[in-house]
Amino acid sequence: QRRVHGVPMIESILLAGALPIVVGGSHYYIQTLLFESLIDENVTLASCCNEASSPEKMFLWKDLSEFSSKEDIAAAYSELKRIDPEMANWLHPQNARKIKRSLQVFYETGTPHSTLIKQQEKNKLRFTRHIIFVLDAEKEVLDTRLDKRVDSMLEKGLLQEVLQLHRDLGVERITDFSHGILQAIGLRPLAEYCTMVEESSEMQKTRLDAAVEEMQRQTRRYAGRQRQWVRNRFAIHGHLDMFAIDGTRAKDPLCWKNEVLSPAGQIVLRFIHNASAPLDAELEKLRFPRTRELLTEDDRWGLRFCETCQREFNGKEQWEAHIASRQHRKRLHPPRTRVVPDHPRQPATSDSLSTELDVDMSSLF
Repeated sequence: QRRVHGVPMIESILLAGALPIVVGGSHYYIQTLLFESLIDENVTLASCCNEASSPEKMFLWKDLSEFSSKEDIAAAYSELKRIDPEMANWLHPQNARKIKRSLQVFYETGTPHSTLIKQQEKNKLRFTRHIIFVLDAEKEVLDTRLDKRVDSMLEKGLLQEVLQLHRDLGVERITDFSHGILQAIGLRPLAEYCTMVEESSEMQKTRLDAAVEEMQRQTRRYAGRQRQWVRNRFAIHGHLDMFAIDGTRAKDPLCWKNEVLSPAGQIVLRFIHNASAPLDAELEKLRFPRTRELLTEDDRWGLRFCETCQREFNGKEQWEAHIASRQHRKRLHPPRTRVVPDHPRQPATSDSLSTELDVDMSSLF
């Protein structure tokens, strides 16, 4: 929906001679606006299969639309291996959401998802002139702000909203968190707390504290994934005009002006006036560095096998993540086994101590 409605709005603003500004949303939404897509983002299982007559599509619609069990996921993965083995190798066999998405793309377009991804990696820009600002902060500072944000959400009635959600769904316990609003970060631990049996007030507080802590942990992890998305999807492209703005001290009004507003404003003004002169040294330091070169086809899709762990990996990124993992390193260098003698050492006697002392003393001379 962001692409369907957003792109025409941006084009109309440009035609009017104004400057469109897109703020917020996930990085995935920003990507769909920046780059032309070869895939219809509105593909659904229903649209693929409602009017389908082929046995494969009927199989997909009948057995896999809900993904309600491990058997469903296994069947979906087997189907993906049949129609798109490259994509099946790339995905984890238990990643139901991505398996489902790849099946949707194939049945809608008739082209394997892996083939479309290879074509889309050329990343033709919709708008050749653009600026991207990535507002970030030091990890410790950002983590603290995220924790406080969760606390603020609870103070404003988040727990009551979760309780109301249970009533609206008409269920005592939510078991499937893979659809719609139920995928919201941190919802699951709070939902599980809301359905616990009657307990003492002290136990309830302990469980609530644990649920809140888990929600904060999930929020911090999501922020880390957003950083990774920027590095892996945006920063690898040398043709993106992207700048990193440090908001670590942004709560101080003076720091906000000097470290965020002023440098970003100067860059935007140059963009508006289409200035051709290079940026000054201080502003150039803010340019987001290109993190790595674009992956070759073999780097992206080539199979690699770990003899130590007896596991297969698809692509350079998966392989490098595996060989750097703790599990791989433990198997590569297993801890040494300490041999304990059957007969414990006898306590030393006074005679043996004096003998050892004599030996030690004599070695000094």
